Amino acid sequence: MENFLIDHLATVITAAIALVLVIFLIWLRRTKEFYWTDFWYAFPFFGGLHKSIAEKNLHPVRDDVTLEMITPAQQALISTYFNHIGVITRERFHRAYRFLLLSKQSDRRPMPFWGLPILFLLLLAEGLGFGMLLAPFIAAEITPNAAEIIGFAIAFVMAIIAAGLTHAAGAEFYESGLIAKMRHIANNGKIPLYRIAIANDEDQEIDHGDDDVTRFGNRVLESTHDKADKKFIVAAFLFIIVVLGASSLLRYENLRLAVTQQSALQAQSGATQGSNPFAAPSALPPDVAQNAQDAQAQVQVEENSEQLLGGVAGIVGLGVIFVFTQVYAMTLGIRYGHLERARVKAAYKNGTMGYSSYEDYKRHVLDPRVRRTERRLQQLKNGLYRDSQTPPSTLTFEHWLTVKMQAESAALRTTDPGQRAAALEAPPKFDAAATAVRIMNIADTPARRAALRRVIATLTESEIAELQAEIERIRHGNATPSWVDEV
Repeated sequence: MENFLIDHLATVITAAIALVLVIFLIWLRRTKEFYWTDFWYAFPFFGGLHKSIAEKNLHPVRDDVTLEMITPAQQALISTYFNHIGVITRERFHRAYRFLLLSKQSDRRPMPFWGLPILFLLLLAEGLGFGMLLAPFIAAEITPNAAEIIGFAIAFVMAIIAAGLTHAAGAEFYESGLIAKMRHIANNGKIPLYRIAIANDEDQEIDHGDDDVTRFGNRVLESTHDKADKKFIVAAFLFIIVVLGASSLLRYENLRLAVTQQSALQAQSGATQGSNPFAAPSALPPDVAQNAQDAQAQVQVEENSEQLLGGVAGIVGLGVIFVFTQVYAMTLGIRYGHLERARVKAAYKNGTMGYSSYEDYKRHVLDPRVRRTERRLQQLKNGLYRDSQTPPSTLTFEHWLTVKMQAESAALRTTDPGQRAAALEAPPKFDAAATAVRIMNIADTPARRAALRRVIATLTESEIAELQAEIERIRHGNATPSWVDEV
């Protein structure tokens, strides 16, 4: 067994590193998941459920949502599970789905499960190939096996960096292409690409009178001149060119040097043998001996050519693996995932979770998690009141969640005068007179000032002057109103 480990040390260490990395990725992916939280809460002897029952604190406190009296342990359980369930109200879901439709993101999906394992295998192959290339340059004081391991580790890290860059570049490539396409449509149709910023939890009909291109910009862009970044595209391109060029040149030079040294050694060996006075005299005639030497030299040239050709084929194969890995990582970035915009990501993560209907979300996410939370709450009650004469609280998690979701839905439906005024701030084609009338018709002074600020932020200096003149005309005065000056 010991000999096997020594003989296959590099393979064993590589497998161990791969296993640890896979376990870490799974753990990282599951730490924020509901069922991972439930696992640790219900873990025997060390989980939160066992600790709460052991403390047996039955002193009642008033719940902030339902105003019922419950124990601190029940309140903590409800709060913990609620924060990890991913509760989405029907109103929020419909707004978020409408948001994704208008931002051209409703058909986008996260990277599938099989994407990472395939990428990991490609990175392993790339790391092994480049590791053998780097091994000769590792310190000479260590063993060849250790040099190969260190070379693989360095190459594997470089491969991960390259894949990360190209994946981010793919996402940027998709984002910049989509924005450029919408900007081209807006320019050809003389349509504004952006007017007001609309979040995923706002009323998605605020800008119902705008063109689809403008509605896209209102949900994706931050301003009229907003463009997608291209820093990862440039970085990935430069990184690939430098690594591919440097590694190919290094591999070729090493190969050429090895062939040259081998030829020199063989030539020196032949010359030494020919000049040895104690060697047995050749029984062959001089012309035959010369022909034999020429034939041997020709064979050596052919062997060197074949070795060089095989080395070049290895360089090409390693380059193909490297390029294919980067193309694959970039393709994942282009085909999967949403735009790297905060509002778009929030619409997916906190609005739809990738489901196309609220019933699907309830069936696959909400209902199973509510049932699991209800079961944990009942276990907590049974443990707390096992030997107590005090009757337990009748509060259920489903009732608590219903009250919580009703309050959130009511808050979403509350109309904000400033938001409603924002829909009327700047029409697609700026009309100073109409805009001035709409602003002056806002009765609430703070909302009127806020509306004017938002309008001014999107106008040119000449348009601001026109709007100011119209406001002066409405006010029937030659002087600008003081509140306009403040804005």
